[in-house]
Amino acid sequence: MPKKILICLVGLPACGKSTLSSHLLGMNLPFHTSHCCYDDHIPRVDHSHDPQAWGAARLAINRKLVGVLSGDMSHDGFLRHSQHSSAENCDHVLLLDDNFYLRGMRKEIYHIAQKLRCVFGQIVFPVSNSLAVANNKLRGNSSVTEETIKKMSGEIEMPSEAWEKHFCYMKEVSEFTVDTVHIRSKTVLDFINVLRNAEPETDPMIELEIKEKERLKTLHDRVQQADIALRKLVSEKIKSDRSSGLKLPYKHYADSKDKVLEQLRLEKIAYSCSDEVLIEMFEKFMT
Repeated sequence: MPKKILICLVGLPACGKSTLSSHLLGMNLPFHTSHCCYDDHIPRVDHSHDPQAWGAARLAINRKLVGVLSGDMSHDGFLRHSQHSSAENCDHVLLLDDNFYLRGMRKEIYHIAQKLRCVFGQIVFPVSNSLAVANNKLRGNSSVTEETIKKMSGEIEMPSEAWEKHFCYMKEVSEFTVDTVHIRSKTVLDFINVLRNAEPETDPMIELEIKEKERLKTLHDRVQQADIALRKLVSEKIKSDRSSGLKLPYKHYADSKDKVLEQLRLEKIAYSCSDEVLIEMFEKFMT
């Protein structure tokens, strides 16, 4: 079954995340690649001065991401897709291009991966503070303030917790050339191959809920089957008793049937038991 793979690109502004993502989108790969650049969808606000607007914008992006992953293609326009068509039913790799410098930001994506059974990974782009500032100045209207870069540089949290088991570090470069992008893309593709062979994330609570729903459905189905079997038994029992001259009120038969079904619903008898066991219990309640 094709896998959905969510990859957080972690690093300061102007460290090469978007450059590498664009390069990967142009490659002919055996899986489908999509790219979401958070900066394209977040209003130009300074998160340190307006954290509510910044947080609300990020939340909106993550909701759209959940929608697309769940099959709602009305939000598909906020993603860029690979330029080459991939085989049908192939893995889908989503490159989530943001700074993700705080662990909590990445854990939001991890929880999405858990909920939707996606593989989760992180790619870290190390860069010196001075190089990030220098590169940022070349970005024109897309640049952020030097103060913001310095703040992020002092607060960035690298992958270290148990749930961050899948990650890789890019080799730090002093400039982005064709050669450096090619080298980095090879590292990323090797890492993606690892993720394609990894197990999807799961949420223990969600797994328990699924199992409980399956159990209740099985129980419901078994009660319905038992009801049909006991109704047939009641009909045969009435005919047999009447032919032998015994005329018990119908309610006596119905009450015995309902008592058996109630025992089954309350799981005082195993729902996997045979009809013979149910019949024996019915006979016991009839006496």
